[in-house]
Amino acid sequence: MARSTIKEYFLYGGVTKEEYDSIRPLIQEENHRVWRLVSILFEFVFIGLFIFAVVAEINYTWTIGYGILAGSMVFSVLAFFVLLKPQSKALLPFIYVSLAILLGACIYIGVFAEPHRPSIVVPAIIIGVTFLTLDRPIRFIIMQIVTLAAFITLVCIFKQNQPEGTTMIGGINSVLLTDVMCSGVFTAAGVLISLFLSSIRMRDLVMRKNAEQERDRDALTNVANKLAYDRKVDYINGKLGDSNFKFAVAIFDVNGLKQTNDTYGHDQGDKLLVRCCELIQSSFPNTPIYRIGGDEFAAIILGEDYTNREKLIREFHERIEHSHEEAESLLEDTSIAIGVAIYNPKRDRDYLSVFSRADAEMYDNKRVTKARNAFLQENQ
Repeated sequence: MARSTIKEYFLYGGVTKEEYDSIRPLIQEENHRVWRLVSILFEFVFIGLFIFAVVAEINYTWTIGYGILAGSMVFSVLAFFVLLKPQSKALLPFIYVSLAILLGACIYIGVFAEPHRPSIVVPAIIIGVTFLTLDRPIRFIIMQIVTLAAFITLVCIFKQNQPEGTTMIGGINSVLLTDVMCSGVFTAAGVLISLFLSSIRMRDLVMRKNAEQERDRDALTNVANKLAYDRKVDYINGKLGDSNFKFAVAIFDVNGLKQTNDTYGHDQGDKLLVRCCELIQSSFPNTPIYRIGGDEFAAIILGEDYTNREKLIREFHERIEHSHEEAESLLEDTSIAIGVAIYNPKRDRDYLSVFSRADAEMYDNKRVTKARNAFLQENQ
């Protein structure tokens, strides 16, 4: 990781923008996991407090406050389990809306329900949310400053004139002074804690991401390995219930690897694999490539490459032909067989069904390609 600047600490938690962008999926997963648990805990707590407020006939301000919190927590639980997934773009906005409701209800209780005693609930929650949500520190800091300004404004308006008997310090009642001091100190602490926690957690996620990439990387070709491929297959199988989910599978097999190893040595065979892998990667620029066997590669085509798949496959065949025409011997030749199958929800029950069709097409293409390649015929 590169040395972080002050700007990066505020914007990205002490990591670079590139590192932050690379760990966004991990950030979303962590926030989803934490907030799903928090929403369940809060639901039990606030529903219990709301029931207690009603049964004990506590004044209506408490009942309204806990009612708002209980209702928002019920909705939060339903949203996390039914509507929001870790990959959802609405996850982070929903968390901030939940925080705004929580802070607003606590301000309401601290200012209006308990007007005669100091309240440190709001500033304490300001620090607490820093532990619950992983995001850019600057967003926490803005939220903390806005909350502080709102809290101080309200306590100055509604706690300036307290009943007789309230202690006065320098012409200001002690309740108001304590609220202002506590909220200011807690907000300052919250800013520092936000920067410190974000730095630790962001760097931890970056190191985890780097470790996962190293674990999932094929040492020779530098593409994803079989372990990463198996996890991707599990992910694909989990998405098959989505009617809008579309993908295609491309299977590649390097022709002539055995002949190259036998004729020129394994070093040249390794160079052939690397050369073929680079050609595949450049042909499908937005698709991760997986090495799933000694000379076999796979691509799970999604998104933009799926939309342009026919053009990309046609250009791939043209590049293979051009490479063969330019080669003067097996050592210079780059020959790859390819098979492609498109997911059909009416036909395919799982990923294996799509893979099998792509694999069968690849072997058909391999027979045709080898029969037309003079270099492969000469070195049989």
